[in-house]
Amino acid sequence: AAQGAFNPFNPFNQDISGGSRIRLAEFGNRIYHNRNTAFAFTEGVTVNNIADKWNLDAKIRFSSITNQSNIRLISTSRFLRALNANDPIFNPASPSFIGTTTPYNPFGFFRNAIPTNAVPVAFATHFQRDENSSTMADAGVGLNTGELFSLPAGDVGFALGVDFRREAINQAPDSTLQAGDILGAPPAAPIERQRKIGSYFAEAEIPVFSDKHSAGFAKALSLNIAARYESFFTSSRHAFVPKIGLRWMPKDETLVFRTSWGKGFAEPSLYQLFSGKVAGLTPITDPVTGNFEPEQNVTVTGNKALQSETSKSYNLGVVWSPKGALEGFTLAVDAWQIQRSGQVLGNVGDFKVNGLDLATSYIWRTESAGRFEAGVNAIMLNRFDYQTAPTLASFNYVGQQDPRASPGDDGILKWKGQGWVGWNYHGFNTRLTANYTGGFVDFTDSDDPVGTAFKVKSTIFYDLQMSYTFFPSKSSADRTWWSDLKATAGVTNLFDKDPPFASGGGGNSNGYPGFLYTDVGRFVYFGLEKKL
Repeated sequence: AAQGAFNPFNPFNQDISGGSRIRLAEFGNRIYHNRNTAFAFTEGVTVNNIADKWNLDAKIRFSSITNQSNIRLISTSRFLRALNANDPIFNPASPSFIGTTTPYNPFGFFRNAIPTNAVPVAFATHFQRDENSSTMADAGVGLNTGELFSLPAGDVGFALGVDFRREAINQAPDSTLQAGDILGAPPAAPIERQRKIGSYFAEAEIPVFSDKHSAGFAKALSLNIAARYESFFTSSRHAFVPKIGLRWMPKDETLVFRTSWGKGFAEPSLYQLFSGKVAGLTPITDPVTGNFEPEQNVTVTGNKALQSETSKSYNLGVVWSPKGALEGFTLAVDAWQIQRSGQVLGNVGDFKVNGLDLATSYIWRTESAGRFEAGVNAIMLNRFDYQTAPTLASFNYVGQQDPRASPGDDGILKWKGQGWVGWNYHGFNTRLTANYTGGFVDFTDSDDPVGTAFKVKSTIFYDLQMSYTFFPSKSSADRTWWSDLKATAGVTNLFDKDPPFASGGGGNSNGYPGFLYTDVGRFVYFGLEKKL
């Protein structure tokens, strides 16, 4: 046999290398056991009427999330030993003997397990134990007043404050993974990073016209001006984001027009900046050529050179609240647009999205049967222009797969929304909600390199919730320790409906869009709430 070809089942009489692949089905599924622990603490104090004008709010918060995982994978070094018939693990006289003299046979058919492979499989199986945690401590104080000074139309409201927070992540991968001894995964290094951020903000609400100082075209007109400045002490970065809003109510008082403009930014998360290498095989679309690759080696890692993402947003809306026969009905329509540059996943490509938000509700109060309500909220996406690479033109992905997610896992939906009906009577409340999620174009697994297009179906899931408040109090004076005890029962996915099928070119292991749905099915929950 050629040197190195130590497996007696190897029909090629030489090492197998290069572009060959094997699916180690006899090792079973990769099984992930995750335990998540979340803790949050908030404390605050409010002081009103300081100098008969100012109100003070101070708060301190702490939160942490810890993930402990136990994953059944394969040790690279042990797997190579399990292939080598000359290794001492197959020698009964060796102290490392594993109980069989037959090495792992990689040339069987996975549907018919090879009995002699059971012991080498158990030897090469490794249970990877990782622990990752993140924490955030936040403290801040704010001052606000509704009477900074007076104008002809009324008093000017003003608020200002300061906030300080510390963010931290700690990733402790299994020692075997740190050594690069997990099959199909690159070495991972432990990470312990933190950053400190100071924020300063101010906001003013300025009345221009009102009942005190009206105009022929306006019952009320007010201007909102706000700004926030953030300083990242640990990276010497700074950001300033302003916002301006205008609210106008004409003389008939049934319409309110509102508009706003603002800037924004998003700092990369600590994970995006410093996370270790994560390898995988995934279907991808080449960002330069546009060609679809059904399976490609991909390594994802943090990039400490990432810069902030900047954005601009625009909003124009109207709210209609008619009187008379239609009193209790409200309709709100908002047109909006967001432009982003330097997205934090890679600081490449531009992004522009615009659409409409629709919200309508009707409340019908009766003297003997309680209060009935119904409503619909919906988002209509008009454009989702996204650049997958600086060398490519923007493409409108509305109704298509989301280019930022794994194929089949997410889509850019044209429509998404919910409708509901509810009834409230003497402390009893019930609501039936229909949740609508639109469909998008997906690709099947076929011989065609780009697959065959088909559409992931739109779906409607129904939720039902009922609650009852025991011993309701009418005022704080008659409130006791048992007052306002609220019991809740509900069902999500009332009819136990499955999510729609998605292929992702044969690369979607869920079989459904994992970012849009879950496969939990019908879920029943109960709750008991008491506010002190």
